[in-house]
Amino acid sequence: EKVAAGIRDCRAKGTPLRIDDVPFTRTNGQKGLLGLTLIPVQVRKKAFECILFGADITERKRIEQLKDEFISTVSHELRMPLTVIKEGVSQVAEGILGEINSEQKRFLSISLEGIDRLRRIVDDLLDISKIEAGKFELDRELVDIATLARGVALAFNYQARQRGLEIQTNLPVGKIEVYLDKDYMIQVFTNLMSNALKFTEKGRIEISVEDKGDMVECSVADTGRGIAQEDLPKAFGKFQQFGRPEGPGEKGTGLGLAISKGIVELHHGQMWIESKLGEGTK
Repeated sequence: EKVAAGIRDCRAKGTPLRIDDVPFTRTNGQKGLLGLTLIPVQVRKKAFECILFGADITERKRIEQLKDEFISTVSHELRMPLTVIKEGVSQVAEGILGEINSEQKRFLSISLEGIDRLRRIVDDLLDISKIEAGKFELDRELVDIATLARGVALAFNYQARQRGLEIQTNLPVGKIEVYLDKDYMIQVFTNLMSNALKFTEKGRIEISVEDKGDMVECSVADTGRGIAQEDLPKAFGKFQQFGRPEGPGEKGTGLGLAISKGIVELHHGQMWIESKLGEGTK
């Protein structure tokens, strides 16, 4: 049924389609998974047939599962030591264990920043592994998403001013209440705003919320470097980063967009990117 639906879709739209995780049974009785690519071939005006190319992806999927399990296990094991290390360094930095000089305090502050960054990386790895394992739980309530977006915009105002950027909002005056997990939706907006700040040297960032009747459309748009068209299909992949110049600076995990898309889809929503190289991203 999965393949039949893909063929119907390919014929109707006339665009290539990829279908993964199609179960099959080998002649020896062993079960496996196929990855299929459907290529449309025009046979008449506005009429298409499809050519199917298939590959056995069983081993690839097994390796991916082992990798994901490894990442999840390591991330869990890192959390507790990080908490202990941060608590110890914090107590020293605050002078609880004895007086320290300004130079020592500066180095301890740098250490705490490094610990916080490592904790964010661990949290990202745990989030993506939970999403892929179907263990990501939402705690939903009715939330005014316009107020939520306004709060995120305010939180980034200082950082934007420091970089000479303007943050604009396009938000309704009244409430738009949506049944969602507040903390995780803040995480989505925060990830998008962080990306916009990271890749915008001049201009502005705009956060918008629009009531479209049966859906609410939210967006974060910037006037930054943009993404090349050939890279757009990979933008939501894990560990993907585009447009970052070589050299020092925080590189991040490349998981922010993958996590954000996973959270949005768990809310039965959709997420997509519009971008042109040198003109910005939305």
